[in-house]
Amino acid sequence: IIETIICLSICASIQIVLGAPFLLTYPVSYIRKAFEFDRVFFFKWTVNWKFLPTEVFTSKLMSSSLLLLHIIVLCLFAVKWKR
Repeated sequence: IIETIICLSICASIQIVLGAPFLLTYPVSYIRKAFEFDRVFFFKWTVNWKFLPTEVFTSKLMSSSLLLLHIIVLCLFAVKWKR
């Protein structure tokens, strides 16, 4: 676990150093764009979701559902890894 914390600290440090000029100049814009949850992906670039109609793929419900499912799966694995 110590090695993981060290590696994550290195990753976070690099992100902070690289983002510092932007964070210091335009902090709100930087954070807003870094976590832009309202953007819509282009249907033409998808490979795994081609079976869905365009309207379903680009819907807010679809993106929110995928995000929630991703978080749930990460939490389940975190519980498993903690044991």
